[in-house]
Amino acid sequence: MNQNELRERLMDIVNAGLSVRAISRNSDISYDLLAKFKQGRLLLIEKDVKRLEQYLSNVKIPLRKH
Repeated sequence: MNQNELRERLMDIVNAGLSVRAISRNSDISYDLLAKFKQGRLLLIEKDVKRLEQYLSNVKIPLRKH
């Protein structure tokens, strides 16, 4: 997954209700870095890309019933 795809996945999960702060705590990536990455202001180093990919691949957001 490239960084743009990873950013889109992150944004989808945040839009579904999981906070960047919670993702930061659970993926062991600095909140500041993750917030700037989400905003498109920086790219993550390879180690953080792997951590975030692994964490986001395990996140399950339940579907909302309308």
